[in-house]
This record gives sequence, structure tokens and C-alpha cells, in this order.
Amino acid sequence: RSPTEAATLPLATENKLSEVLEHPQNEDEYKPRLTSPDADNTRYYSEDNPFYAAGYGMPNCTCYAWGRAYEISGERPELSPYDACTWYDYNAAHQIYDYGDQPEQGAIACWAYADGGPGHVAVVERVDDDMVLLSNSAYSGAEFYMDTVPVDDPSAGRENWIFQGYIYTNIQ
Repeated sequence: RSPTEAATLPLATENKLSEVLEHPQNEDEYKPRLTSPDADNTRYYSEDNPFYAAGYGMPNCTCYAWGRAYEISGERPELSPYDACTWYDYNAAHQIYDYGDQPEQGAIACWAYADGGPGHVAVVERVDDDMVLLSNSAYSGAEFYMDTVPVDDPSAGRENWIFQGYIYTNIQ
């Protein structure tokens, strides 16, 4: 995504986000992140996060998704320390977490780019019927943004995005 594209939510995303905000979940259930993490949140903004420590802090999808996985599970995630496009295959090769093609809350959605770019990762915050609500960050773009993706088209019509699958870091 370009910084301009990332900063502007499509109408469908705005409508879906307002539906999520109107129907909060039970307090004991998974808590979706619908706003940017505070700058004092050490899971995103400290040397604890390997992407932040390596100079690739927020805004950055890998820094964000790593921090969010840590926030959800309460444990340091064992995710690829490289570009987003490596996360899915790295996890599959090392058999660290379950993985697959079905969206689940807390899972990390992974994409490679057809042009060989660094790819993208985002976190599934909610699955509602035929839509997946994702939280994201974008390198050189938006610090935090929400996006919706159709369950049956996880590449959301983006021709250069190749959906790889979901990593289920929150399932023990």
C-alpha cells in the first residue's frame, strides 16, 4: 500500500468498522485492537521487539504484527525476523505455530508481493460472516489502520498481493 492508500479507508471498511464498534464483544473474550498502540507500549516500541531494535519500528507491518502477537499471547512470538513475505514459509518450515487458510481472531495474515517486494502482514481482529477485520501498520505509511477483506478473496482484489495464509500464534 502506498501511504496515501493506507491512510484512506475504503467505504466498505469504514462501514464494517462502525459495525464492529457498535457490537462490542464479551469482556472475557478476545479483545480486538481498534486503535493504535500507545508509544509507551513496550511490545511495539522497545528493544523487546526485534524489528524496533533493528531500526524497523513503527510504522512497519512486521514490527506491528510481532508486537500484536506478543500482546495477544502474552509470550514473545517466534516469528520470522525477516521481511513479511518470509513469515508464512518460515513458520511452516520450522513448525512453530499452526497455520492454514481460514481466518481466526488473533491470527496473522501473510502476503507476498508478485513483484518480489517485502510483502505484508496484518492481524485478524474479527471474523464476521464473510468479512475479516484486520489491524495493520505500513512501512513509510500509516502508523496504524484497519482494513476489511472478504473471506473468499483474502488478497482483496489487489493484483500484486499473493495471499500465503494465516499463522495462528494465539492458539497454544
